[in-house]
Amino acid sequence: MVRELLGRMEPIRAATGRPHWIVLDEAHHIVPRATAQPALLTAHPFGIVYITVDPQHLASSVLPTIVRTIATGDNALGQGKG
Repeated sequence: MVRELLGRMEPIRAATGRPHWIVLDEAHHIVPRATAQPALLTAHPFGIVYITVDPQHLASSVLPTIVRTIATGDNALGQGKG
């Protein structure tokens, strides 16, 4: 369902530049590592916010499109406790 929505938004976004932002909560479910090539997200990668609790499970093809990262929690810097 999300892919269908993104597919419908892509021509509008390519033509008008809108929506300016697309927020994908639980992104590891929408573009999982097993995804071969989420072309809809890499064709116009700017303005996409990926929210996930498992960033290691995101598709590798979206990683180069990520410009900023915000991490919270005890292991935000990858320096877990013991």
